[in-house]
Amino acid sequence: MDDKERKMEELSREMWKQMRNALLLKYRYFDKALFSLKPIPLDVQDLMTDGKAIFYNTRQVLKKYDRQTDELYKDYLHMILHCIYYHPFPREGIDSTKWSIACDITVE
Repeated sequence: MDDKERKMEELSREMWKQMRNALLLKYRYFDKALFSLKPIPLDVQDLMTDGKAIFYNTRQVLKKYDRQTDELYKDYLHMILHCIYYHPFPREGIDSTKWSIACDITVE
């Protein structure tokens, strides 16, 4: 990892902390959820969560933060709500497509 990439990862970690703290001020009752998901840089196409971490592409998320900060806050809150509503944890016998659609409708 070169110096530029290291600085970008450091900046992205600070960005996630800033967003988490801003959301915490607005939604204090999400404190446990906001501190539960650890942001982890990974070579992924979009933001993802497994209920334990937020996986993100450092370059893409920094570009999005620079251009559309509000949208990234919304995405962060969206992932938190998915975890609160157990989207990543469907029960056995649940139609995964219908489950995903229902969770997106509920979260939005």
